[in-house]
Amino acid sequence: MPIRGEAWKYGDNVNTDVIFPGKYTYTITAPAEMAAHALEDLDPTFARSVQPGDVIVAGRNWGCGSSREQAAACLTAAGVGAVIAVSFARIFYRNAINNGLPAIVCPPAVQAIAAGDTVEVDLAAHEIRCPAGTFRFAPFSPSVLAILNAGGLIPMLARETMMNGVNREMCQRSNALRNTGHVSHPIQNRDAQPTPHLLTARVTSGTMSAKLQTIYENNEFKEHRPCRT
Repeated sequence: MPIRGEAWKYGDNVNTDVIFPGKYTYTITAPAEMAAHALEDLDPTFARSVQPGDVIVAGRNWGCGSSREQAAACLTAAGVGAVIAVSFARIFYRNAINNGLPAIVCPPAVQAIAAGDTVEVDLAAHEIRCPAGTFRFAPFSPSVLAILNAGGLIPMLARETMMNGVNREMCQRSNALRNTGHVSHPIQNRDAQPTPHLLTARVTSGTMSAKLQTIYENNEFKEHRPCRT
């Protein structure tokens, strides 16, 4: 779904010390507390007024200075939907992506958007829509989109790790069941109904763990992954 919210507009060379004050770097770690101090030294009204989906619109070199990741994390914690800028400091840009915050380079949009405008960002269509018109930006790569859609690098890796672990356990259990004759593969049983599951099995509540049983019944596997033994 597109990101939609109010524009908060700032200038050039906004550094990480004013995005998230350095004095809190090692004393505040809870997301809600970080959000309360977002842009504290740049715009004291921001943290108490920002709404989920709001968009920061900035000039050149947004996020320069320290490499602290909290400068990006505090914005996501505050509900910021995206940052649109003329350019970004390199480390802030990567920190933003890793925290699930779209960092979009689009100078024409920055010039056109006024503070308080309603802005819509469509990552799929790579478009920015505002009262002044529609502006296109360079699409993110599939790998970056995967990180953004997952809400950040760590959530993406955690989900992949969990699914890989579930897949391995399913493979191990399916191989064990096959050896006892309790599993029939679609290839072997041509009367079986087509299914995207890794296998077609006659399962009972005691055959799999509760977690795997739920995944099996809810058809949560979206693609076939070959079993490796």
